[in-house]
Amino acid sequence: MYAEPFAPHHLPHLHAYYQEAVAVYGLDPVELISGSLPLRQQRLVEAWAEMHREELMEDWRLLRKDAGHKPSRRYSKSVMRHPVCKVKSFAIVGPYTLSVGFDDGLFREIDFSPILQGEFFGPLRDLRLFEQVMLDGEVHTLVWPNGADFDPATLHDWPSQSGEATSAVEHWRQQTETASKAP
Repeated sequence: MYAEPFAPHHLPHLHAYYQEAVAVYGLDPVELISGSLPLRQQRLVEAWAEMHREELMEDWRLLRKDAGHKPSRRYSKSVMRHPVCKVKSFAIVGPYTLSVGFDDGLFREIDFSPILQGEFFGPLRDLRLFEQVMLDGEVHTLVWPNGADFDPATLHDWPSQSGEATSAVEHWRQQTETASKAP
């Protein structure tokens, strides 16, 4: 995250860049405000922002505190508080369970069954679809034919992130149900 000193910022937001594409996402709620990204990258950004929303909002408050002043050293250059992780390999080790290898040498066994709900992840309850998982070499994460995917950092830190992922999926499920009931 970095500051754009003296630029007008009225809503908490972040800018996401992918190749030549640029998008701006509001943080409360996490939603596209302007621009666009390819669908897969859009989903990764939205999922990551939802899972890290509290941290992002705290960073936003710190940025706003410095508004109109010289940016704090923390934000004077592009700084990421979250490591950039890459999935290097995976193996199916059980129903809805994968062993995932990362570029830092870590291997993690992940049971995805608790989060297989909602529009994107719900279809993966079909074990045949779940087992069609692939490694996307461009974004270095696991992807499925229906477009479902995960931020590699989320997979890397799964023990600490799985509760947040489950909460995010529940939030999306409730939003979908509410939208489908609207007249």
